[in-house]
Amino acid sequence: MTGSSPAGPGAARYERVGAAAVIAIRRPQRRNAIDGPTAEAMVQAVRAFNDDPDARVLVVTGDEEAFCAGADLTSLESLRPRVGKPEGVFGVRRFPPKPAIAAISGWCLGGGVTLATWCDLRIAADTARFGFPDRQWGVPILDGGADRLAAIIGLGRALDLVLTGREISAATALAMGLVTEVVAPGEHVTRALEIAERIASFPQATLLADRWGLLERLDQQMEFTAQRDVRTLKEVAGDAEQASARFPLAAGEADGTMTWATLSIDRRFCGPPGSGNGGYTAGRLAALTGDPAEITLRRPPPLETEMRVERAGPRLLLMHGDDLIAEAQKTVVELAIPECPSLHEARSASTGYPGLDRHPFPGCFVCGPQRAADGMAVFPGPPTDGRAWAAVWSPAETADAGPTNVLVWAAMDCPGGWSISATDPAATYVLGRIAGQRIRPLDAAPVISLAWLIGRAARKATAGGALFTADGELCAYSKQTWIRLET
Repeated sequence: MTGSSPAGPGAARYERVGAAAVIAIRRPQRRNAIDGPTAEAMVQAVRAFNDDPDARVLVVTGDEEAFCAGADLTSLESLRPRVGKPEGVFGVRRFPPKPAIAAISGWCLGGGVTLATWCDLRIAADTARFGFPDRQWGVPILDGGADRLAAIIGLGRALDLVLTGREISAATALAMGLVTEVVAPGEHVTRALEIAERIASFPQATLLADRWGLLERLDQQMEFTAQRDVRTLKEVAGDAEQASARFPLAAGEADGTMTWATLSIDRRFCGPPGSGNGGYTAGRLAALTGDPAEITLRRPPPLETEMRVERAGPRLLLMHGDDLIAEAQKTVVELAIPECPSLHEARSASTGYPGLDRHPFPGCFVCGPQRAADGMAVFPGPPTDGRAWAAVWSPAETADAGPTNVLVWAAMDCPGGWSISATDPAATYVLGRIAGQRIRPLDAAPVISLAWLIGRAARKATAGGALFTADGELCAYSKQTWIRLET
């Protein structure tokens, strides 16, 4: 570092690195979401870059967990005075006069995408995730972010992301053209600085003239976005106010989390004795995040106990007192799925279910032999051709157990564990993480639950799971991490 100065009180930092300048957003407690003071800090930092003749390229970054999670929904009022300002709500309406590179790791959501598209190039760690989940909260895209997104990836792909609110991986963003290059975790800033030095080494007058030739027409559009932002915010004011009301920041919560809901697990839905079934617990949290979701279990979920669901940036935290029970977040699930067996083959496989003779948790709601009367009775066994473990679940028989959008996670959970223990029968495994995606809703008809071993590493094993209709139509799928208990 050749020099540094804070651009705002803990919000953004301006630093010089060789021929480059680095602006780092520093609000880790809010996943680098932008409030009014942060936006003003960004404006001041960009001005410092513009006025520094020795800074030829700007690198904008966040931290390892988040580049920027968009607007801070708990502080929308602090952003309101910035509406209509020439520099924009986030301070990134007009392109900077010199090249800028976004160095992205972790979450890049909503206004974070707007910030990224303000930059000329985008270097992403392969852990980066992009999207507009604020569709569900009624927060519009401001500062010309929609215009720049369409110019970079094309109108059709931009409409896909904006209308569906889906999140995409770094690899998908690269294929779309949203990302310039994908690098290993932790290498995004280093790579951005390498590219910055190369850009800075060229004759600058010619480079800047050619750059502006590419950007000038799009930048001219930004003159009209200030008025459009004012008009848009008036039109969607009700949605934005509801969004702010749904995410109240409790006074005195210095860590930036907020209680968003409460959750308790009835003793009927147990897994190991005294704790909730992992798949069922995951389903309850996935119902709050929406699909696709990744749920990580940190401790056994207690039964008949009220737990807090706290929102911390893009994550939901399931808390019991000071203990973190589980966390959930949106994700992208990439999985190769085997061919589905027939309903007859799956039923035949169930007759070989080893849990009927030996089961570490016979009272499990999903696969416990003691729960055949009031549980899900998902009893997986290996088909004769050895493709994958299979079972049949009849939603009609557990219609009183709650919505199927929760139970599908449980139906994919336990079969995955049995596919792992088949080659390690002396060990006991428990679910540590499950990432899943529902494709279509289920009716009362029987479905086929398929599970297969993917791999092992020390005490961890990975399995896949999927649900199919009797006709072989995919309904849901998941990738699971299981942990072998120490004996």
